[in-house]
Amino acid sequence: MDGVTVSVLGALAALVVAIVLILKKVQPTYAMLIGAVAGGLIGGAGLTGTVNYIISGTQGIVSAIIRIVTAGILAGALIESGAAERIAEAIMNKLGAKRCLIAITLATWVLTAVGVFGDVACITVAPIALQMAKRAGYHKMGVLMAQLGAVRAGNVMSPNPNDIAAAEGFGVPLTSIIAVGIIPAVVALIVTSLLAYHLRMRGTEIADSDVNTVDSKDLPPLWAALAGPFVTIAILVLRPIAGITIDPLIALPVGGIVGTIVQVNDDTIVIETSDDRVRMELTKWAVSTTGVQTSVEPAAAKKSKEEPAEEPVAEEKENSDEKKPWDPEK
Repeated sequence: MDGVTVSVLGALAALVVAIVLILKKVQPTYAMLIGAVAGGLIGGAGLTGTVNYIISGTQGIVSAIIRIVTAGILAGALIESGAAERIAEAIMNKLGAKRCLIAITLATWVLTAVGVFGDVACITVAPIALQMAKRAGYHKMGVLMAQLGAVRAGNVMSPNPNDIAAAEGFGVPLTSIIAVGIIPAVVALIVTSLLAYHLRMRGTEIADSDVNTVDSKDLPPLWAALAGPFVTIAILVLRPIAGITIDPLIALPVGGIVGTIVQVNDDTIVIETSDDRVRMELTKWAVSTTGVQTSVEPAAAKKSKEEPAEEPVAEEKENSDEKKPWDPEK
């Protein structure tokens, strides 16, 4: 930058300062900023050159940051709608308690691979994972190994912030980064399954208090849970298959929006609006167009409308007798 350079000593100093500050519980943003200033001054760039380096570097990663933010739309839709929990539950129930460690590994891997952050994937799978491992007589160590290994396997082939930043930095499509990670992910899944099985009887036993009942009555159907990730993947693979380039900046939010639209309960429709997350819950029978009922009303309400009101004949007769004038001849 205009002949201004930073020495190797300055670069190492910036790294060390940033790491030490982060370990001291300083916010990473401030830690890296302080490290960059220290490194620039130590490396001989001067105050003006250091500030220019920081500005140009920030400008260079803005596009990657925007794409990372859009990845959160898909992940948020999967988490908030219950889709992530439904996908995990379907995989676990399909494989059963006998193969629960493989099921735990695959469930956590699938959630991470479709864009859910690793810690959230572990929290989502953990309740049903502990329940099935308890039924199989396994200990916590095997479950923990299965989840941690699956997170690493999913991270190397998912549209997560790391892959998005790598694609932006090297100037390659995100689909290429994901494709390169498929073989390492498969190897990692196999190794994780073997280690989890080896550790299945190690560590602390799963107590009854650790197992919580999993309630799935409010979760979306499986097809709706898979809609968002499927649409995102379908859009991203258009580049290698059909030569149609669609940026992840569009593909990831579209997948999140589709995943949100298809979340309709059997009995109700939930509409959420604005940044304040104002929620309106409507029963399906109450939604209709002008003059046309689009769904079926509850049977009791419909029946009460169809049945004519009974006429109080006897009561009216008595009232009519009372209102007649008195006749002295009777």
